[in-house]
Amino acid sequence: MNISPTLPEDPSPLPSLPPTIGPYKIESLLNRGGMSLLYLGIEPTYHRPVAIKVLSPKLAKNQEVVRRFLQEANVIRMTRHPNIVELFDQGTWEEGLYIAMEWVQGISLRQFIQEQALTHKKGLEIILQVAYALCHLHGHGVIHRDLKPENILITDTSEVKVIDFGIAQLLEEAPQGALRPPQQIIGTPAYMSPEQRENPHTVSFTSDIYSLGIITYELLLGKICHGTPHLFKLPPPFQPWLQKALEPDPELRYQDIVDFIADLGQLLKTTQHTPSTDQDTTLDLWQERIDKERTKLWPHRWPHLPRLEIAAHHLTGTLLFPDLFANTYPLPKEATLTVLAEAASSKNLCLLFFLQGFFEANIPHLSQDPKQMKLTIETWHTKLSQHPVQAPAKGVYLQLLFLYPETDLFFYLGFGTPPL
Repeated sequence: MNISPTLPEDPSPLPSLPPTIGPYKIESLLNRGGMSLLYLGIEPTYHRPVAIKVLSPKLAKNQEVVRRFLQEANVIRMTRHPNIVELFDQGTWEEGLYIAMEWVQGISLRQFIQEQALTHKKGLEIILQVAYALCHLHGHGVIHRDLKPENILITDTSEVKVIDFGIAQLLEEAPQGALRPPQQIIGTPAYMSPEQRENPHTVSFTSDIYSLGIITYELLLGKICHGTPHLFKLPPPFQPWLQKALEPDPELRYQDIVDFIADLGQLLKTTQHTPSTDQDTTLDLWQERIDKERTKLWPHRWPHLPRLEIAAHHLTGTLLFPDLFANTYPLPKEATLTVLAEAASSKNLCLLFFLQGFFEANIPHLSQDPKQMKLTIETWHTKLSQHPVQAPAKGVYLQLLFLYPETDLFFYLGFGTPPL
């Protein structure tokens, strides 16, 4: 889970990597903010990845900072929802406090806006999930106060997760002092409502709705607006809806996220049947075609092999790469060749089809002699090395495993991946 800190990053040298935090084995440092550090850890019982946020040791004696750190854990715990990052654990370790949360494999909505071409329908579906998360938060009396594209993650199955509750506030919470002097900003200026800029300690739910309005505008427009939306750039059906979400006067804005969701639902019904632009129609048609072709990269039935049992499971939602080509090919003398290729982006999908065609064309010509087969695989290595598919920078990763049970031999070949 990548979290962009609201507070400035700490300019001090990076700390050494602790071997463990609480019961979790630490794999790497993911991010460092003004108040905390974010690590990738491994949960010991189920061996699942966990995002571990720790309070910066130099702030451990600051009572207000500690209070807010603990409140973040409490907010996540009491607002369990499919579109909100899940809390696993919280506790203490030798250097202070930690929060263990769900590891979300995905990219931020900011990256999504900058890199993905979306139809208006798909953009609205993403916003609907964020709105559901806000509805759940507001139902528990929680104001996020830092809703922005960096704090919204999109998984490879298009599921939305709202993260980073470091400056969230309970509606009933009376101002008890501040992390910063009142004249300074708490939040991210480009997504803050006018009233939050004036006094971040007295905002209401409508401030989150304003932030969501800015995010919606950026997602529909396909670019970051730096807090200055121009609604005339959007199709007319969206303009009055977003105008109400972005009213400078909070009294004129949507007072309840439920009303925002109701109007969004009506827009989705219209958008489903009437795409906003010719570009939207073209993108939808291409996406349907791509999704249909993608299924051909994964065998519907694995071959029956006398000396080998094959089990394959596509782990939806947790795969590092969204597109896969995989197959096991029977060879002479009960030998087998298993191929696994992964593409980091749908932009590389054509290279997976190239690989599929390459192996299906060359496998019938493999020799029965394992020594000759090894020479053939080495020739493949040369051929593939001359093709851009071999470069990790191109976003395609390839692994081959040849098993020859008659003489207990195996050969392995990998491009851009650690050894199998």
